Order: sequence, then C-alpha cells, then structure tokens
Amino acid sequence: MIDPSFYGLHYDIKNHEYSNYWLKGGRGSTKSSFISLEIIMGIMTDTQVNAVVLRKVAVALRDSIFLSISLGY
Repeated sequence: MIDPSFYGLHYDIKNHEYSNYWLKGGRGSTKSSFISLEIIMGIMTDTQVNAVVLRKVAVALRDSIFLSISLGY
C-alpha cells in the first residue's frame, strides 16, 4: 500500500532513525496517504503510542486548502 518512493523513509521510521521528518512534494506525491498509513501502523504496533493530527484551518475548509497549496505544504 506504500508508494515505492517512500520505502526508505518507511524503514527509517520503523527503525526509529529520527524523531522528526520534513516531507516535501507537490500535490499527488502521496505524502498524505503515506503519513496516514504510518500513523495507523504506529498506533497498531505500539500500545503505548497515541496520535493527534491537526490541520491549520482558515475560515473555511476551502480557504485552508488553498492556503496550504499556496504555501507549498
């Protein structure tokens, strides 16, 4: 289910190589899909783990999406 371009990062996360990651890429790079799978797998494999996912929100969902795109996130 993971895009092959993220295999290396997946193994780094699995082996706890770093505590923070900065993912770059345009729309369609599968970042969101990859990250969501990693969060779910992390919760499922470690009973001591919790997750909170936040999204910076503008006045409306439409505005926050366009804000994210224009900032390159």
